[in-house]
Amino acid sequence: YKNYELLKYFFFIMMFRSKYMTATYNNAILEHNKKTGLTAKELDEFYKRNLRELVNCRCLGDVVENKKINQQFVRYAIEILFGFSDKHLVLFESDEKMDFLLGDVYPIGLGELTNYFGAMPLTSLIFPISYNRAIALVDTDSEFRIKHFKVKNKDWYEKPKKFGEGYLIQKKYLSNDLVIKMNEAIFKGSIDGVCFRSGRRTGLSELE
Repeated sequence: YKNYELLKYFFFIMMFRSKYMTATYNNAILEHNKKTGLTAKELDEFYKRNLRELVNCRCLGDVVENKKINQQFVRYAIEILFGFSDKHLVLFESDEKMDFLLGDVYPIGLGELTNYFGAMPLTSLIFPISYNRAIALVDTDSEFRIKHFKVKNKDWYEKPKKFGEGYLIQKKYLSNDLVIKMNEAIFKGSIDGVCFRSGRRTGLSELE
């Protein structure tokens, strides 16, 4: 269980280390901070200073207790990563004819709407780690909603089984259309560039 939580926290840190996240965060709050007189350079230093403190923590509890970390700074990422539902880890594998694109934007979000009666959407935050594998943080949904609502890929969202003192990380497969959807988001969001084994295996015409 301890290592399980450490891995989840590692992904939390990785969100902040993405250039896409840095640019998005700075652009989103720069206008707000004009009221306080902060310049773009000062805002960038504020970001880096908080990130230095985050990498010395080992769990979200440490983040809350660390008085040097601006809580507003981490709230945005906490809401994205953990949202309104607990999340569990899933190992995803792509089809043998389709590869993941690797870039400098992560994670990539995939949602499963469950929307009659206004139910909240289920979310998968996916981090590609090689050309054919990715680790995801997936909403852990209630058995009731999975059973009674129109949820695609229900097995993604089921509560993970206990394994010793931790949980069993299951391996699932992503359909080709979802891999292409992820690759499109990575290609669009990456700032410094992307890497891939073969352009035609990414499903993107721009890389063929």
